Amino acid sequence: MFTTFDLRNPGRSIHVGVVLLNTVTEHLDIAPIGFFHNFGKDFIENLPPFAISPELKSQALDFVTHWVTEDGKTPGSLSGNLKVIPTDSFTTCPPLDIVLIGAGQMGYQATTTEKDFLRKCYAECSAFLSVCGASDALLATGILEGKTATGPLSFLPLFRQMAPGTNWVEKRWVRDGKIWTTGTLLNGLDMIAAFGREVWGGEGSLVEHVLRTGYFPSRNVDYEDEVPFERMPFQQTVLGRSHGDGEETVLIPIRTRKIRCIPNEKGSGTDACRRCAKLGYTCIITGSVSSTTSEKSPRSQVVKAPTHHGNDVVSGLFQKRPKEEDDQVMQLRKLHRGLLQGHTVEEGDTCTPRDTTPNVGDAVDCELRSSRMNLNMNEAEELLLQFRQQRAYFPFIEVPEVTTAAAMAASQPFLLLAILTVSLTRKPLLQKRLDERFRRVLSERIIFYGEKSMDYVQGLLVYMAWRPLHIRPLSRQGSQFMQILVTMIIDLKLTENMHDKAARDVCVGCFSLSSLLSVGFRRRGDDGAYKYLKEAVDANKRLKQPYDEKFQLSELHVLFEEIIRCQFECSSMKCPITKKQRVEEKMESLRLELQIFERVHDVNSSMYINLSQPLCTDIPTVPLRLFILSLKVHIALLPFRILDPRSSNIPNHEHLFGQVTSCATEIRSFFEYFLSIPQDQYISFSIRDWCQLILTISASSHICFLSPAQMSPTWNDFRTRTRSSMLIYLESLSHRMSKLSVTKTGDTPDVFFMFKSVLDIVMSTYAPSSGESSSPMSMGSRGESSIGEDICRDVAAGPPTPSTRCPMVNGSIRESEFWEAMKQSDVFLEGCLALYMTLGDELFKVACVNCFWGPWSFRKVPFPDVRIRTPAYAVNRLGFLTYNLEKINGLT
Repeated sequence: MFTTFDLRNPGRSIHVGVVLLNTVTEHLDIAPIGFFHNFGKDFIENLPPFAISPELKSQALDFVTHWVTEDGKTPGSLSGNLKVIPTDSFTTCPPLDIVLIGAGQMGYQATTTEKDFLRKCYAECSAFLSVCGASDALLATGILEGKTATGPLSFLPLFRQMAPGTNWVEKRWVRDGKIWTTGTLLNGLDMIAAFGREVWGGEGSLVEHVLRTGYFPSRNVDYEDEVPFERMPFQQTVLGRSHGDGEETVLIPIRTRKIRCIPNEKGSGTDACRRCAKLGYTCIITGSVSSTTSEKSPRSQVVKAPTHHGNDVVSGLFQKRPKEEDDQVMQLRKLHRGLLQGHTVEEGDTCTPRDTTPNVGDAVDCELRSSRMNLNMNEAEELLLQFRQQRAYFPFIEVPEVTTAAAMAASQPFLLLAILTVSLTRKPLLQKRLDERFRRVLSERIIFYGEKSMDYVQGLLVYMAWRPLHIRPLSRQGSQFMQILVTMIIDLKLTENMHDKAARDVCVGCFSLSSLLSVGFRRRGDDGAYKYLKEAVDANKRLKQPYDEKFQLSELHVLFEEIIRCQFECSSMKCPITKKQRVEEKMESLRLELQIFERVHDVNSSMYINLSQPLCTDIPTVPLRLFILSLKVHIALLPFRILDPRSSNIPNHEHLFGQVTSCATEIRSFFEYFLSIPQDQYISFSIRDWCQLILTISASSHICFLSPAQMSPTWNDFRTRTRSSMLIYLESLSHRMSKLSVTKTGDTPDVFFMFKSVLDIVMSTYAPSSGESSSPMSMGSRGESSIGEDICRDVAAGPPTPSTRCPMVNGSIRESEFWEAMKQSDVFLEGCLALYMTLGDELFKVACVNCFWGPWSFRKVPFPDVRIRTPAYAVNRLGFLTYNLEKINGLT
C-alpha cells in the first residue's frame, strides 16, 4: 500500500516523469512539463533581483524530471520528428510523484508491459496528468473505471461506447481524485495551470506569479468561450423536412441537448444569436434558446469598433462616459468654473456656469467645429499596417499581425488613437484634428479622472515616440507628458515585472526616451531610469537571451547616458591637466565599448567614411547605425563640452585642434549616412532619430563657431572650410525636407515643412559675413546655447537670447514661412497670437504651461519620486483650463 506524497510540503525533491510509449507522442501534449521548470530552483535562482522578489524566490521547489521509455535506451519519439533521450527505463525509474502522459498515434494499442507500468505509476504517484488522447491508453488499464474523465470532444461518443463505466464530460479538463484528464492538445496548458493553482497557488504565491507573467491560458472549462460544438460541420446531418409543395433541406445538429446560444436583445435587427454574431458564423439554431451565459458576461460583447457619424472610427472611440468622481471633487470643479466665469459663490451655494460651454467632462463627447474628422475602418487598417512598418524605428510597442483596428477599438482604444494620430504624417490637417482628440482624451481620462491602464501607457508611449512637433511648436508639454507616463508605469508596478514582455518593453522604451529628452535640459537622465535600463541590458546578457532590436537600442541608450554623465562628472574637476586626462580616458573607454557593440552585433560603420562603398540602409539596421554615428559625434564632442577652449589653462591647443578635426569628421559621417537613407524612410522616423539630427546640427554649430584662446591661421582656415562643408549638408537637408513636404500654399504645414523653415533660419547664420567675430558665430563662444541645441528642449530654462537660441525658442520661427502657413491654415492660432500680444513673450510662455501644470512643473523632480496628483490636484488646474484653454485649443 503506497502513501500519497504531499506535494504542497514536499521536504525533498519532487520527481516528475513523462511516460513515452512505443509510439509517436504528440509533443504539444507533453508541453506542460515546462511548467515545473518555470518555478523550479534551477530557473528561479538565476533570475536578477529586479525580476522577482526574495519572498517569491524562496518559494521555488526542487524538481527532478524523468523521461521514461520501456528499455531506457531507445529515444522516445515525438511528433515533428523529435527524439527524446530517455533518463530511465520502466525498470530503473524511481517512484514518480507526478506523471504526465500524452496521446500516441491513432490506433496504437498499449502493450502489456506498458499497461502494467502505467498502473504502477498511478498507484505510486500523487498526481497523474493525462492529456488529450492519452485517456485512450488509460482505458485499457482500467484506471478510469468508475471515474469522471474527459477527452477530445469528437472522440467522446466513442469513449462512451468503449467505457460506459466512466462518466465522460465535455470539459477542457476534469479532475477526479489524483487523476487529471483533458481535451485535445493545448487544453493541457489549461489543465496544468489549474493543477498548479490547486496544489501550490493562491494570491502572492510563486505559482500565481509564474502563471500571470507566463500568460498561461485562462479559458472557460466548459468551452463557453469557443464556437459551440454543435456548430462544427462534422456534428451536423442533412435531414429532409416537408415544407409546402416540396421538400426543404435544412441543417439540424445531431446533439441539441446542450446548446450555448445567447438570445438576441430586442430590437437588435438580426436573426443570428449573439454568440454567432460575435464569432461571425451563420446561426443554424433558430427560435428562442436558453442561455447558459450571464447577460453581463464580457463574452457576450461583440468585438466591433463603435462607429459614429457614418463610418468614422475616431469619433466612435471613448463614447462611454467615465465614472464620475465623488461629490467633493465635482463640487470643487463647479466652484472653479463658477469663480473663473465671474460668479460670487456664497458658502453652501452651488455654482452654475453662465453659459453652456462644454466642460472637460464633456470634452470627449462634444465635437467642436474645428475638430471634425472622418477616418473609416479601411483607412484605419492601412494606418495600422503603416505603423507596423515604422515601428522598426521604435520597436517597444508591438501590435500582433492578427490584431485588427476593429479589435483595438474595442480593447485598446487609446493605443489605437495614438497610432492613428502619429501615422498621419502625410495628412497634416487630419493629423492635427486627431491630435486634438488625443489630448482631449488624455486630459479627461488620465489627468482629470485618474484612469490608469496598460492601454493608456502604451498609447502615450507611442505618442511620445512619434510626437508631431509641428502641430504645437511653442508647446512645452513634452516633459510633463513624460512625467505622466513614468507615473503610470510606477503606479501600475510595471517595473517590477521583467518577465512580462509587454511591461518590460514599455519600461525600456519609456526610460530610453526619458534619457534622450533629458539632454534638452543639459542634464543627465534620471538615476532610476538609467539604473533600470542598465540592469535590463545586463540581465539579458547574463541569461544569454537573444539580442533583439529593443535590447540593442537599449544598450546604445546606456552608452548615450554614460556620455552625458561623463560630461557632468568631468566638468566638476578643478585641475585642467587631470580633467584633460580623465576626458581622454573616458573617450577611449566609450569608443572601445562602441567598437565591441559593433563587432558583437555585426553593425559595421567603417563604411560610412569610405564613400566608395555602398551605404547599408536596410531596416532595421538604419536606427542602429544612425544611433551609433550619433554616439560617435557625442564622444568626439566631449572635449569641447567639458574643456573650455577659450581658457588659457588648456594644455596643448594643437592636440585640441586634432580633436576638433576628428569631431568634424564624425559629424560629416553622420550627415553622409543620414542623407543616404531613402526618403520614404524619413516618414517613419521617431523622435529619437530626429533628435539625433538636431543634436548633430547643434554639434556642427558648436564646432564651426568655436573660438579658442589662441587663435591661429590654421584655426581660421579650419573654421572657414568646415563651415562651408556643413552649409552644404544643411542645404541638402533643407532641399530634402522641401521634397518630402506635402504642404501647398494655404495648407496645414507638416513636420517636413517645419524642419525646412528651421534649417533655412539656421543656414543664414552660416553665411559668410564681413566681421567674423561680430557675426552670429559668436553664439559658439557661448558654448551652452548653440543653434539647434534647444530644439529638443521642452521647457525653456530662461529668457531667450534672439541670436543664440533655437528658432523654435527665440521666436525667429514666427518670421518663417512655416508660421505664416500656420496662421493661414488654422483659426485657433489667432487666439494664441491675441493672448501672446496681450501677455508678452515671457508671460505667454508661463501662462501656457502654468495654467495646466502649475508652478511645480518647473522643478526638477528626480525619478521615480514624481507623482501626478489626480484627480483632486488636477481639479485645481482644470478650472482655469476649462475657462481659457477650451477656447484656445491649440495650447492644450
